[in-house]
Amino acid sequence: MPDPKAVVDLEEKQETGAAWMVIGGLCWLVAFIAMFFHPAAWKLGRLTIAEYAGALAIIGLIVFIVGWRVKRKASA
Repeated sequence: MPDPKAVVDLEEKQETGAAWMVIGGLCWLVAFIAMFFHPAAWKLGRLTIAEYAGALAIIGLIVFIVGWRVKRKASA
């Protein structure tokens, strides 16, 4: 019989991985929304909206991959 504490720990890691994946997806969503409104955007300081969206997309990808790896390790 598996240890109940170990089972709870695996479920917690799976939920944590899924949460990271959702956060990464939301970063992508915000980046795509920013690009949708880009033609009406203004320049904020030295960076444009497109550069902010690019940075968000990269951060979202990294967070998504980290979450996917955490979830995969918990499933294995």
